[in-house]
Amino acid sequence: LERATGTLFYTPLPNEDMHSLQVVAPRVERLLTVQGTKEGERYVEHLTFRGIWFHHTAWLMAPHQYAEKNRRGDRQGFPDMPAAVEFAWAQNCRIERCHFNHLGAYGLDLNEGCHHNAVVGNRFIDNATGGMKIGTVDRAAQPPVLPTGNEIGNNLISDVGVMHYSGHGIGGWMLANTHIHHNEVRRTSYSPIAVGWDHSPNITGCHSNVMEYNHVYDAMLVLDHGGALYTLGNQPGTSMRGNLIHDIHHTRLHGRSVKRPDWAGGPLGLDDGS
Repeated sequence: LERATGTLFYTPLPNEDMHSLQVVAPRVERLLTVQGTKEGERYVEHLTFRGIWFHHTAWLMAPHQYAEKNRRGDRQGFPDMPAAVEFAWAQNCRIERCHFNHLGAYGLDLNEGCHHNAVVGNRFIDNATGGMKIGTVDRAAQPPVLPTGNEIGNNLISDVGVMHYSGHGIGGWMLANTHIHHNEVRRTSYSPIAVGWDHSPNITGCHSNVMEYNHVYDAMLVLDHGGALYTLGNQPGTSMRGNLIHDIHHTRLHGRSVKRPDWAGGPLGLDDGS
């Protein structure tokens, strides 16, 4: 993009015909916000979004600028990234058979105060950061701020972390009684499914999360120090069972100058405090 003249130059890929090529220039990061209020615990309730296509959002900062904004060069999982669709203080809502594709950050976010919502049968494909994220990064959070009782099932998540490599397929931070099941998660730059956000053995509000019967493969394509199923922190009652995991890759992108163990992750990554 030559900003002075407003001229955009594009070099076609082999066999691309510019006369028939569709070009999209996204302008916004968020498409939909569902927001209740913390004061008085006033929830948005009983909404269903079914069969909607959320496509083509922008990213308004370069990847390194998001990390610098948070004063870290390695903001694990990029939890502070926006999402095309964001929920907060919502309960008993349902997102079903929607498409979250070609997005500049995450597809969906269930943030603080989200309880007993269901994310079922959706597709998250070709996103700059990740598929979806759920939870809060407040390590002291307890209900009702702490998200509880949400279901993430039967979703397809593929080719995420295209620009912001640290994004997860399904990123869970501080949360409890979350059921992540029967999802197919593939071709992720970092961890496909990650739960927890505390680097210590301390007891927090994070507990009793279940990851079961997921099909996870072709993962950790760019970054190391993660896992196909990854937990961080002490979270009693959390379980992983019945998952099919294969083709988890071994990279060393942290470079030669960084002294750290040669731990690339693998099928299961049980990190600090787990």
